Amino acid sequence: MLTAICALAGFGLSAALGSRPPLCLEGRARRWYLVAAAVGNLWVSACPGAGPWGVLAVNALLWMAATDLREQALYNLHFYVLLLGGAACAVFQGSGGLISRGILFLALFGVLFLVSRKNQGLGMGDSRTIACLALYFPFSGWMEVMLLALGGALLWGLWGVLRKKKTMKTELPFAPFLLAGVLMEYLLSRGV
Repeated sequence: MLTAICALAGFGLSAALGSRPPLCLEGRARRWYLVAAAVGNLWVSACPGAGPWGVLAVNALLWMAATDLREQALYNLHFYVLLLGGAACAVFQGSGGLISRGILFLALFGVLFLVSRKNQGLGMGDSRTIACLALYFPFSGWMEVMLLALGGALLWGLWGVLRKKKTMKTELPFAPFLLAGVLMEYLLSRGV
């Protein structure tokens, strides 16, 4: 019941944020955003083990994905919402979840920080988002999310190259693929 209430509140907040800066969505873009918010919130609320933290993760990733598609940037506010929700998720999971997920988060954050400083392909926003997802999932679940997101990005990029709409140098926003990976992970791991 709490998850359904959080999903309803998440949809309402997503609807309200869609018309305000930095998104300022109108017309068809706003309709697609609202459909994505409704589907994402319904999807995660139907997963029995996702809980309110899963709803928070999906909504934060939805905001990140919309901003990444529109502006090719991720804002610190999105990162902080994802980080605080992940920390709460790790604390309330119990049985050493905070320690193991915290260590994974710190290790990933450090490594990805160094990689994104030297590499122009992976941005700091994507690096921080990937590290924050380690707080929501155990290592095996986090790996599945990453494989699903990377596989989706690879297939989308190849499709664009084959259609001659993209080149091998074209940048892809990665936050939508992370959102899809999280949704698929909740579906696969929770047995919906």
